[in-house]
Amino acid sequence: KDVVIKHLDKLTSLKPECVSFYFEGRNETKTKFWFGIRELHNEKCGGDPYTAPIIARVYVTDTKEIFVYNFGCNDYYRIDDYSWDMDCY
Repeated sequence: KDVVIKHLDKLTSLKPECVSFYFEGRNETKTKFWFGIRELHNEKCGGDPYTAPIIARVYVTDTKEIFVYNFGCNDYYRIDDYSWDMDCY
């Protein structure tokens, strides 16, 4: 989670205190860890407190590489190569 927070600006303009991380699983060898990143809605951050829209789905490797899921491409990409509007190849 901490490694993703360092690169959060590549995924959203929200501040770290306005996002929440949901652990979604890991592979058997514990080399990949999946997280859902969602908007945190409260008095400080604003928004409807009964909703938590998804910002991104990511996995982090044991070597601290971050991969982001692109819904349109149906695949994961390194965070430095990721864009929500990227062309799928």
